[in-house]
Amino acid sequence: MRPGLCFFALILASTVALGSSLVGAADISSDTTISSANTNTQQNFTANNVTLTINADTTGRTNNGISVDGGISGATVIVGSGVTVSVTNNQAIDGTGSTNLTVTNSGILSAVAKTIELEGSASGAVITNNFGGTITAANNTIKTQNNSSNITVNNSGVISTTSIGHAIATATGTDSGMVINNFSTGQILKTSTADAAQETIELGDSGTITNSGQIRNDTSPSNTSIRLKGDNSTVILQDGGIVVGRIISEGTGNKLQVNHGLGQAYFYDTAGTLELEDLAGNTIVEGSASAVGLGAQETVDELLALKASNLRAALKRYTISMGAERGGSTWGETFGFSSNRSGTTKLQKYQASGFGVNVARPVTLSSDLLLSLENSNLGLQGNHDVARKAVFVGLNISENIEVKTDRFSASGFIVGGVGWNDSHRQVLTNTTASGFLDLHTSYRSYEAIASGNIGYNIDFLGAVSDGELSKNSFYTELGFTLAGVHIGDYNEGNLFFWDERSLIQESIYLREEISHKLGKNSALKLGAEVEHRKVLIGAKQKYKINSTDVSFSNGRNSELLMSANFDVNHKIPHGLAYFQIQQRFSRDQQGFLGGGIGVKFKF
Repeated sequence: MRPGLCFFALILASTVALGSSLVGAADISSDTTISSANTNTQQNFTANNVTLTINADTTGRTNNGISVDGGISGATVIVGSGVTVSVTNNQAIDGTGSTNLTVTNSGILSAVAKTIELEGSASGAVITNNFGGTITAANNTIKTQNNSSNITVNNSGVISTTSIGHAIATATGTDSGMVINNFSTGQILKTSTADAAQETIELGDSGTITNSGQIRNDTSPSNTSIRLKGDNSTVILQDGGIVVGRIISEGTGNKLQVNHGLGQAYFYDTAGTLELEDLAGNTIVEGSASAVGLGAQETVDELLALKASNLRAALKRYTISMGAERGGSTWGETFGFSSNRSGTTKLQKYQASGFGVNVARPVTLSSDLLLSLENSNLGLQGNHDVARKAVFVGLNISENIEVKTDRFSASGFIVGGVGWNDSHRQVLTNTTASGFLDLHTSYRSYEAIASGNIGYNIDFLGAVSDGELSKNSFYTELGFTLAGVHIGDYNEGNLFFWDERSLIQESIYLREEISHKLGKNSALKLGAEVEHRKVLIGAKQKYKINSTDVSFSNGRNSELLMSANFDVNHKIPHGLAYFQIQQRFSRDQQGFLGGGIGVKFKF
């Protein structure tokens, strides 16, 4: 051979050999761990039930970086934290035609298109993207096909498409039995406007999406986030999960189930035929998929009864503080309280707290003018708070008849007032870029309370060691309360419309109390009360969502309430300091804590 030809042949052989080393393939026939970075090498599974663990970057391949196709069964691919597995074109992992493929990613999987391909007759694959993991592509990140089946995606990290196509979808036709679990830290995203009409997730037949994280079409909330392309699939929106973009059903037998918790308001823009269900017990409304918590309406009667109870207790303290010295004096007290309800499967739990001032000014020996100012807050389950300021004015009347050491009494009061209510509610919705809608509205309530009672007190006298008299007494009281409230119609963000409502309720109660006087200025009290309360008129609340009429009457409209209290009273030079612990018991356990200082003064 001539020297020139020999040199050319040598160069050609070297080039082929070099090309073979750059475009190599490693057969995975047994459990294998990649611990050092490699470039442009295909990892090709050639045996079933084999695990490939990747703890170093694997990059540079054009297509099919990890090949699990050709009918491989039981293959496992584990990508470690901080590791990148990428190709410059398609299929970082090609699972076409595989069975029971498992992919667990804690690093970065990326491709131009089809980062994980599960086309052909792929079935039983489980893709787990852990917190901190990313699976991304410019086009169609996780792709199935019409004969793919029973594929599960568990996501706690980020799955995104950054240019065109979907984050998760079928290439042609509809797959079947896909399960997508997007956990609280999970994000499934479409971020580019290149083809804004494409949805973030496309689901085929008999699939399930359960979302507690974020599923977002960041191109616009008016575009589609979830499209149910096939039949008999279910979307479950639960906990504080966020969806941005419309939910569209193109098939039949598809369901939308919502489980955000009792009282959580939501408004989801939907299209097509969907069977709607709220798993937390809220009333879901069609037209859109919407519901609103009714805690502010349902607790009106309970909080009105609490106000009546607080006024009754305040007037008892007033009687003790003033004694027989009523002429020319005015009595005032500051007070604070905290009350809670544990809630049930049908009633929202709440925390109510407040403070204020009660003032009484005698006008005769048996009657007093009353003024009560209150500032309170109602925190309701479901991200809803109502701040309230109220003013009550009225009249208190009391008479005492003493026979030796026994005393009968009769007393009562009537007050009326107005409350200014400031409502803040957070709504979960797919119609805003954040997935939330904050609604703020103000409305007034007009309230009246009338209460009367008869009491019987027995005093027992005894001596203590220092020669001072100790006084013990036993007191029985039977009373009634009639209370009413009227709230005009109002709306929240032109989304929830509340009809005007007038409510009247009555209650009767029996109270027993034992007092023990400690010297001249201090006393202890232990009391118990049984009260039955019932709404007479106005139990039903009518409202509208998206022009759909709804009514609600499932509140605690009748209940037997028992309470016990322990009081410590101490007379101060111009009044009475007291501390009270009260526990209220009903079908829902309630707690109450209050205290304050009352003072006599003249003007």
